[in-house]
Amino acid sequence: MYTPRFNPNSAVSNWKSRLDYLKGYPSAAMTSAMNGGFFGSGVSASGGTEYEYGNYKAHVFTSSGTFTITSNPNEQKFELLIVAGGGGPGGVSNGGGGGAGGMRTFLNGGGGTNNNALTLADGAYSVTIGAGGAYSGNNGNVSEFLVDTSTNPDSYRATYGGRGGTGWSTGSHAGGSGGGGAGDNTAANYGGTGNWTEGTSPNYSPVEGYNGAGGNQSWNGNSSGGGGAAGAGTLHDSSGNGGNGGLARATTITTDGTSMYFAGGGGGGAYNNAGSYTVGGHSGFYRQDTGLLASRGGMGAGASGSTSNTDYTAAAANWGGGGGGSNASYGGGNGGSGIVIVRYATDGSF
Repeated sequence: MYTPRFNPNSAVSNWKSRLDYLKGYPSAAMTSAMNGGFFGSGVSASGGTEYEYGNYKAHVFTSSGTFTITSNPNEQKFELLIVAGGGGPGGVSNGGGGGAGGMRTFLNGGGGTNNNALTLADGAYSVTIGAGGAYSGNNGNVSEFLVDTSTNPDSYRATYGGRGGTGWSTGSHAGGSGGGGAGDNTAANYGGTGNWTEGTSPNYSPVEGYNGAGGNQSWNGNSSGGGGAAGAGTLHDSSGNGGNGGLARATTITTDGTSMYFAGGGGGGAYNNAGSYTVGGHSGFYRQDTGLLASRGGMGAGASGSTSNTDYTAAAANWGGGGGGSNASYGGGNGGSGIVIVRYATDGSF
């Protein structure tokens, strides 16, 4: 259970300092108090589904909408999670797993995989949630928190997940995370580049995603995994098993402050002859480093050598995962849609 953070000593100290401020500057302080600044953050905002926990308020967008700031007298900063739609897998004929949608975080203090929190003026901000890419070689779609495209168009945007490659046909695509390579010996077997934005070289720092794995230079009836937000996809093997999707990345910018994983790559498809006992690649949903279920990328087709077309999985909605890859006979699953979460402190702490 989540326990709100509360330190009585600091609370008393904060109250005393605010009381002293009132005594010294009664007119200015009263204006601040009337606007909410004396007792908290003073932020008045709306949009999305709202959650309050501890000293945070989060606005969660699982579909496109508008985030509106009507008052922010203390010039508070805003934290932001933005995840694009994951890429779809390649088509039947050993299609690679889809790359995860790009994942970007703006957290108070920044550092590591995070940008710093945002300073936003009062006004309305358009929020776009990218759809996942459909099965058979479709990229995902961009998610964005629109500020001012005339001056800095890509500042608050996450790039779509790249599609997986289709055997003897279409190559994988670059994206927030790149799609996995097809299991053949043509140009379609390369993996897509991650941290790639349309029309430019990779330019986000910290990176928003990683590469999809390439394919072997021989046909094994399987395919490779798409890249994820925390790691590259892995190569399919020579025994017919699908490659794993790249790992998901954790963030605490969530509905309740607990750490959750987003944007895992789609697993590659496996050789599907009955009795072969080959398995589709794990998605980024299964973190190989911890053994824990994490992001919602799709599983690859052909698990346990089945001839059924139900062994692949689509990526779940609003987690930005790549779709599970196909094999020689059966199609894969769609990529998952993205999400945007805006969060700020209700106690004025940043």
